[in-house]
Amino acid sequence: MTRTMTWTDANGAATVLDGSAGITLRDKPVGLEAPLPANTVDNYMTFDGGTLVARRRPPRHCVLDLFFKHATRVETVLAEAATMLQGPGELEWADDVNTRTLREVIYEAGLDGSGFTSLLEAERVVSLLALDPWWYGPAVSVPLSTSAETAFSAAVAFDAVIPFDGGNATSVTIAGDGEVFPVITVTGPATTLSVTYGGLTWAIAAALGASDVLVVDSRPGSRGPSLNGGAVNWSLLTAPSRLWAVAAGAVSIMSGTTGATGATTITMVYEPRWLTP
Repeated sequence: MTRTMTWTDANGAATVLDGSAGITLRDKPVGLEAPLPANTVDNYMTFDGGTLVARRRPPRHCVLDLFFKHATRVETVLAEAATMLQGPGELEWADDVNTRTLREVIYEAGLDGSGFTSLLEAERVVSLLALDPWWYGPAVSVPLSTSAETAFSAAVAFDAVIPFDGGNATSVTIAGDGEVFPVITVTGPATTLSVTYGGLTWAIAAALGASDVLVVDSRPGSRGPSLNGGAVNWSLLTAPSRLWAVAAGAVSIMSGTTGATGATTITMVYEPRWLTP
């Protein structure tokens, strides 16, 4: 099986760590598999043991054994590495099966001159810190229903996957080890529109015109609705609206509109998250 690691710096420049740019990843890197969780446990007052109150995953430390080589002066490629590895950057791990990416990776240590340096070659053990500990897979796009919501009917057989009888549901199987944060893009027109998952719903506060594009982003750091490429504006959604993350596994996304035409689209894009590459 072929495995390749690529570093993408803060400017978007990609460097494959296979020696083609003078930097080779040697041996097996450390810290790229399942990150250690931070568990919060409360002890029982009367009984032995305790109960898990919360679990989160802190930033993960990654250690890479890197070999540097230059035709005339190895310090040249070491200097280039010191600049590009500062981050925040991305570390991509690709093999014959998967391509996954660690994000928000920054430099910690290892390029401070430790170890023997010859004129043309050097080896450094470089420590990086992934501020986001999850591995991300390629984005997945799912079209959602633009049909009008169907009224309740006792004649419609019960379906456990659909939250209520007669609704417009899109079944999706979310791959990965953790919940995902979808970005939903709506192209108008639509007089009313709502999207529901897990009992939480968001709905538009005003009609969308034929040229309007609404983006509802649930990702941490960019969370919120925006219209036609503008800034986040929560008044675009109704006051009771709630954004949601989607659990891994088989799920059902409900959506319904009025005033839609053949040009109306609702598309959900998400990136699966994995604990390991």
